Formats: sequence, C-alpha cells, structure tokens
Amino acid sequence: MNSKPPVNPQPHIDNLGPIGHRKDAALDASFCSALFPALDQKENRRFLKEETIFSTGSLAVVFTGLQFDQSDFDVYLALLAIAQPLPPVTAVKFHAAPLLQQLGKPTGESGLEQFNAVLRRLCGGVIEITDHKQRYFGSLIEGGEMDEVTMNYQIRLNKQFQMLFGQENLSQSSNVVCESLFAKLKGRKYFGDYVVVGEVCGIKIEFVGEQLDQDDYGTFLQLVNMASHTPLGDDVGCKVADVLMALGRKNQPTQRRELFEQVNRIVGCTIRLTTPEYCYRGHLLNDASFSNDGQALIFTLNPNLPQAYTPILLPYFFSQR
Repeated sequence: MNSKPPVNPQPHIDNLGPIGHRKDAALDASFCSALFPALDQKENRRFLKEETIFSTGSLAVVFTGLQFDQSDFDVYLALLAIAQPLPPVTAVKFHAAPLLQQLGKPTGESGLEQFNAVLRRLCGGVIEITDHKQRYFGSLIEGGEMDEVTMNYQIRLNKQFQMLFGQENLSQSSNVVCESLFAKLKGRKYFGDYVVVGEVCGIKIEFVGEQLDQDDYGTFLQLVNMASHTPLGDDVGCKVADVLMALGRKNQPTQRRELFEQVNRIVGCTIRLTTPEYCYRGHLLNDASFSNDGQALIFTLNPNLPQAYTPILLPYFFSQR
C-alpha cells in the first residue's frame, strides 16, 4: 500500500499507509479483543465516546459508538470472507438466509432484526487509529442497501479496514470456517466417506474420519503454536505436560489419555478442498507419536496444507506462526 501525495499542503491521509502494514499491534489478537470484547449477554452495551481501547508503542486506537462484541466480529469476518475475492472497492452482495445459517443464527424475523442491528453498529462505530502521528478514522462499514422483499443485501465495506484486518485476522477468528471442521458436538460420528461440512467463497470443504470438536480445535492450535519456531514439515518435540498446561489441564493419566485420543483423531482425519480450478486432499497433522511413558510427544504439521488453497480458507490453523 503506497500513500498518494496530498493535493494540498494541509495534513491529509489517503490511506492507512504504514498502519496497514503493521504485523505487531494491528493484527494482534489483543487488538481484536479490545475492539470486539466478549460481553456478557446480560451486560448492557456501553456507548463509548472517544475512548482509547487499545494502545501499544506508537499505535493508539480510539473508539466512539455503541460497543461491539464477538457476535459483531463474526458478522464482520463473514462479510470480509465474501469480499475477499473482490477488489476492495466492490460492494459485497449476498442473500441474508445463507449467511445467517453459516453464522448459526435464526433466519426468521428475529434473526434478521439482530443482523440488521449488527450492521448498524458496524456502520455507526467510528475507529480512530494513530501511528507515528498519522491518523486514520472511519467505520468498518460505509453503508449499504437491503431489498426487504428478497432479503438481498449490498454492503460497502471500508477498504482501509479491509486491508488493516487482512487475511490473518480473518482466518484466525472466522466461525464460518472454523465450525465447518471443528463443530459443537453432542455425539461424535465417524464418516467412512467424504461428507460436505461447509463451503466458503465457492470452496467446498469435505471431511472423512472421526468428527472433530471445539476441544480438538484448541488442541490443534496449541500444537501449531508449539511448532511456531520449527520449519513446516520438520518433526516437533514437546513435553505432554507443557501441552496440557497450555490447555489449562493437569498432567494426569485421564488428561493424557484424552490428549492422545484428540491427537489420534486429528492425525486420522482427511480434508478435501475443491474449487473449479483444483482439488486438494490432505491431513492436518502428517504424523504424531507419544513416548512409552506418555510424557513426550513428537508430531509433524502438514507442510502442504497452508499452500494448497486460497488464503480465505483455513489459514487460521497457522495464524499463530
């Protein structure tokens, strides 16, 4: 992103300039947590007026508007996912029902009311980002249109924030994609043949193996985190106690057994990703083994996985790298 020269000598910012390139603060999970906090459902949203919600080093983020929360972030990320293949200035067009279904929301009148309320908040909240005496301010959504008969929407996203949030945060937090593979399960099933578990931006996600759940997702992300300093495809060795501690568990036989089962499920499943141009098939983990005493783990991430499909889909697996 290159800043255009100002048309007059007054201070002027045409785009985010260096802010959009930041990989430390702007794309940090703590930034997202500050902008989209996990509010208690019984907790009333506050109206914030020029409140500093995040600062680190030379970067400061000030917010004015009705508080966002995690559900707002889910909607914003879903809009980013739809917009990802398009030029930044292109309006996002979609039908409400499929999007609400992907978000796990009701598609009736109450679901639409909640969705419209989220759009109003995203449109009305003003974010000011200052970095090295450069300031950018604006809303995540610039505006939009809705056909009340067909429920078709056309939303204009702020292209500067599209570039700021970028693919890393999109992938890190998108429930639309995450829940396709790591579902909220009451009973676990085994699929002996491929089943379609989701579709994002025209990319079909299929799965074969024992179903993965949210706990498996947390374990997998922790393994990815522990492999962050190891080249992809190389063996990663770690202590089982360290993995369990990072997951908030105790190093006890029952917890170790549960970890073994989770790792075996992740190794045993296969994902198939299909677009009109290609088809990729592979594992999340290529291999894993435990020591005889159950205190050590060696595993290998699939080095081809993050290169096999567009950045829209599933790079949250490697977002902590």
